[in-house]
Amino acid sequence: MTRYLRLCKVLWQINIKAMRAYRGHTYMMFFTTLGWSLIAFGAMYFVTYRVDKVFGLSRAEILMITSVYGLIMGIMHTLFTANFERFSQLVNRGELYGILIKPVSAQFLVSVLRIHPLSLMRLCIGIAFILLLISQFSISITLTNVMLAIPLLFIGAYMLYCVWFICNMIVVWFHTVDNMMSFMIQASNIGRYPPEMLFATRNVWAFLLVPLTLFSAVPARVMMGTSTLTEIVILCVCALAFHAGSQFLWKRALRSYVSGGV
Repeated sequence: MTRYLRLCKVLWQINIKAMRAYRGHTYMMFFTTLGWSLIAFGAMYFVTYRVDKVFGLSRAEILMITSVYGLIMGIMHTLFTANFERFSQLVNRGELYGILIKPVSAQFLVSVLRIHPLSLMRLCIGIAFILLLISQFSISITLTNVMLAIPLLFIGAYMLYCVWFICNMIVVWFHTVDNMMSFMIQASNIGRYPPEMLFATRNVWAFLLVPLTLFSAVPARVMMGTSTLTEIVILCVCALAFHAGSQFLWKRALRSYVSGGV
């Protein structure tokens, strides 16, 4: 574990230096990240401005789910997005072979080799928005709820990571697929909304997307003290199931991996 923490520290320093080397690109990404973060939070805030309840949930709860979604996506964009966008290149150009022979976990390197520090801004904006909601709606949040919500937030982020990783394995068998990251980000946007929205559709296929709403809804509800033990258990079970699925597909993918150029 200590070895991987040291490796994370080195990777972080390398990516910070790369960010400083390409300052023009860094400035552009700064304003882009800031703009999209404010739009994401601001849009939901103004859309629900005259709404008291949606699917039986209060406006404060809806906005809290959006805020927690922003926190989790901040983690995802900081650590994983750039790496998953590059995954098809690793597969098609045979660069994955170089990662597989290194004396560390190949899945670890594939996932966090490139880090995007500027995306931490999403975390800061998400925390600021949560504090704004607490102040505006006079939400009573206890320290116990916060301490329970934090590990659930990371469990939700890890579940989403496993979902992204599973989807990325398609590239190993279908080399021409190079836009999987765009699909995963769009699919993850459903995490802005509560699972009650999918239940209201009464569509069997929509129920399959319920896990993609739990990763943000459960931590938000735990923080506000409105969650149930059943929701927490379902989130943990889904995280374990997607973890097992990602490990299984990763091993199967490595057995059949051949670069696109071969």
